[in-house]
Amino acid sequence: MHGPGHRMEIVPIAATSKRGFGWLWLVCLATLVVLLPGLTLGILNHYDSAEVAWVDALYSRKEVIASRKAAGDHARLVIIGGSGALFGVDGELIEKKLGWPTINFASHGGLGTEYLLDRPKRILRRGDVALLCMEYGLWPQPGGAINQVAWPYFITYDKSYFRQLGPKQSLRALYSVPLGEYWDSFHGWLTWARDREHQLKDIATYYTANMSLNGDIRAFWPAKHAFTATSGYIYPSRQFGSSTYLIEFSHWAREHGVRVLWTWANVMRPETPRGLAMDQPPPESIQFLQSLGFEIIGTPAEASYPRECYFDTEYHTQPYCRRVRTEHLIRLLRPSLGLAPVAADLQKGLYIIAQGNHQLTDGNLFADRPAVGVKYLVNHPPDHPDAITPQQVVDLSRQGIPIYFDEPAVADMLQQAGLQSHEIAHETVSLNQWLGRYNHHLILMVRGDGKPVTGPVDALPTKVQSALAANGPLTAAVGTGPYTDVLKLDQNPKQATLRKKLSQLISDSGPAMMIDLTSSADKTTARISYRDLYNHKPGLFALAIDPQEGVVSAIANFDPAGMAVLWSMRQAIPSP
Repeated sequence: MHGPGHRMEIVPIAATSKRGFGWLWLVCLATLVVLLPGLTLGILNHYDSAEVAWVDALYSRKEVIASRKAAGDHARLVIIGGSGALFGVDGELIEKKLGWPTINFASHGGLGTEYLLDRPKRILRRGDVALLCMEYGLWPQPGGAINQVAWPYFITYDKSYFRQLGPKQSLRALYSVPLGEYWDSFHGWLTWARDREHQLKDIATYYTANMSLNGDIRAFWPAKHAFTATSGYIYPSRQFGSSTYLIEFSHWAREHGVRVLWTWANVMRPETPRGLAMDQPPPESIQFLQSLGFEIIGTPAEASYPRECYFDTEYHTQPYCRRVRTEHLIRLLRPSLGLAPVAADLQKGLYIIAQGNHQLTDGNLFADRPAVGVKYLVNHPPDHPDAITPQQVVDLSRQGIPIYFDEPAVADMLQQAGLQSHEIAHETVSLNQWLGRYNHHLILMVRGDGKPVTGPVDALPTKVQSALAANGPLTAAVGTGPYTDVLKLDQNPKQATLRKKLSQLISDSGPAMMIDLTSSADKTTARISYRDLYNHKPGLFALAIDPQEGVVSAIANFDPAGMAVLWSMRQAIPSP
């Protein structure tokens, strides 16, 4: 008890609250700094970016392919690179001609050298052979940088990759995110909540539904886009920061029993004398690659083609160019894969293709005749050893060289030059036989002419058999193997339709794919992921969809007897 006159000291409330408030702010700020990387990883996304959605669609499909080709003890050939290898190297052709399981694991050069070399490590196994086909533009890129394609892809679809970058690089990236990107992520989450298929509209140009069972993109663009020609070749060298990633990959490959082959990117041939003079790599580049234990396959000039062979960048080849480029690569690969070398021999024959949407078939592989050469037909003076004119074909035929072709455009051009032909082989299958080839698929059917199919179709459900035997529009989806529960049928006399997501049809998450079939007297379409694949031929149009990979495995047209011609090979008749 205080006596009279004693004064109690009262601490000012303002002073106490300010100090406490200051400490609270420091604690909150420190907590935010500690939690920011985790919050950034959890919140940030670019689901509204079509470009990174395309990259994710590529890798998700290619990993399914890799897992399928992991069965058995045979070593695999894994193609590694950016979109130049994706569009320009044909893994399916390599596998079918050489007998090596092949995976085209190439994706997008914008991801950078480090990621393009790191991601394949997840699927490579001891005994595999890695074939590096890296774009020249990758080498000048600075080491340690996350570029404008890689960052949105990592933060959206491959967040685990930040752990592999190491704390210094990953934290630097996560702490330097602009505030506006957090707001932009709100739009990304809205896109994600709507549906994955929405993105397919924006990535239909680079179509993933026609990916081969080896990971190749089957793309064709009749209208070419303007693009800047390469001024020359930029060769890998120790002086570039990105060389660090080649060195790291070589160490990893040795430790894991993976052999590495190196081939040059299929780039557009330079159009300047200075650029053309650079088609021989300097000795220091060769020495650098060899010091890493890489076996070098071919020369840069052998993988370079004229501008007309590319469609929107100096690396993206048209299908006919992919075929001739890969044919050369196959000959170069044979000794490296333990196979006897085989050179092209005109006396064994020459297969001619047009400058269009060339398609592989069992009839045009010539796997049992590896000496048969391949050239593409041009109506102008040839500006590449793989190009040939109709008159040159006529001259070769007169010399007794066997000339083969299977494309109507080639037949027309050669006929105009006075060269006749006859069919020497073809493959015809019934609808039942064709269905038997696709035993874990989704079979889509659309009828354009409304005529019934009278041939045997007992491999289909009874309900679909009855529908095919009747006249009128028809759309159908039938599952095989694990998808036998799938059955959708529409016979609306005015217009039959089928519009579903793949995931809705198979009752599983599955890859993103939109299916839109329409059959009527006025309009017939078969849109898969917003691209119409209908070929406007009479009869029943059928597609086999691989639901696990999310690709179109096969297309066929069946006549009223339920028969389809899958391919037809012709041979020129030598003119006198």
